[in-house]
Amino acid sequence: MPNGNRRRVLIHDFGGFAFPAQLGRELARRGHEVRVLYADLDIRGGRLQTEFRDPAGFAIRPVTTGHEFRKNEIFRRAYQEYAYARLLTDEVAAFAPDYVFNTNAPMIVSWVLRRRAAAADCAYVHWTQDIHTHTIGYVLERRLGPVGRLGRRLVRWVERDVITKAASVIVIAGDFESQLARLGICSRSIHVIPNWMPADEIMPRPKDNEFSRAFGLAGTFNVMYTGMLGHKHEIAPLLALAEACEDLEDFRLVVVGRGFGFERLRQMEGEKAFRNLVLVEWQGHERFSNVLASADILLAVITPDASPSSVPSKILAYLCAGRAVLAAVPEDNLGRRLVEEAGLGIGVHPRDSAKIISLVRHLYEEPTRLVEYGARARCYAETAFEIGPIADRFETVMADIIYRQRVVPDR
Repeated sequence: MPNGNRRRVLIHDFGGFAFPAQLGRELARRGHEVRVLYADLDIRGGRLQTEFRDPAGFAIRPVTTGHEFRKNEIFRRAYQEYAYARLLTDEVAAFAPDYVFNTNAPMIVSWVLRRRAAAADCAYVHWTQDIHTHTIGYVLERRLGPVGRLGRRLVRWVERDVITKAASVIVIAGDFESQLARLGICSRSIHVIPNWMPADEIMPRPKDNEFSRAFGLAGTFNVMYTGMLGHKHEIAPLLALAEACEDLEDFRLVVVGRGFGFERLRQMEGEKAFRNLVLVEWQGHERFSNVLASADILLAVITPDASPSSVPSKILAYLCAGRAVLAAVPEDNLGRRLVEEAGLGIGVHPRDSAKIISLVRHLYEEPTRLVEYGARARCYAETAFEIGPIADRFETVMADIIYRQRVVPDR
């Protein structure tokens, strides 16, 4: 943007991921005044504190409720999300931004924030990571039956209200635009900006490192899954893989994560006494490079129900680590297409356990292929995840809003 168009920008990332924080720092480096806010309820991990080397005009901090997040208790969760949204809107009022970029947020939070932004006359930009009508709606139906169907309709109404009234919408895949259109949800301005991960923060490291030694993984063949194991993820292929590779003395299936799926794996580990299953609680961002470097194959899984409207961002972190990716993801998913088309690993359907097992055993016998995949993955990350061109696209979103306000005012 021209020097006269420096703006006050608030980025709200409910999950506390690494890439919105990196974007905020880059926008501040360009002269914008930037605040990055995140929930201390459900932190994924990133550089989430203001640092001495940060540019002037940048600050990052949590929005704190003081309560444990009851993620799997539907009605309690809804109450907590609303209480959080009220605190968040107080922060918006205090900062008085020109733009609010909202991402990774529950729909209740997004709905309240969009209304507060409109009341404060600042441009609300909905940065869409998931289509909640699909990802939350099908969970409600599955868990609550007829009541869940009503819940899904409510989610759809809220999502439509937020998106149609946003000043602009960012989607992470072109497929999302058509998905929203099929649901009757349209925006007056939509931009496609794929996700990324900070390639200068998640780096290739030696496999023999502090983390791998601590868990006995430095000398074994490790297939690793990292991150949340929730309603969008399949654990059946993980269990099948562990069971089928019991005969491989140095094989380990490593899961570094959390969520109810992680707790289910912990329970199954106790019941079946898997010798090769290693479960590790979620690790902080500062250890993440070493965690990923401990793997020979990095695994992503997502359910067919969630696949059309969700892209596993963990794949992008895997590319930064320079490791081969096994994307157990349906063919319609952007993450799998990226892995296969760029030659960064292998894709397979998440419910084809036999093929997953066959692929892993084949790669176990031919580890040189993993080196090739890993080298291409890191090369891709260094090129595609350069923050300068990405920040340019976000500035284009802001400039487009200004243009439309001047040329095509709301009626």
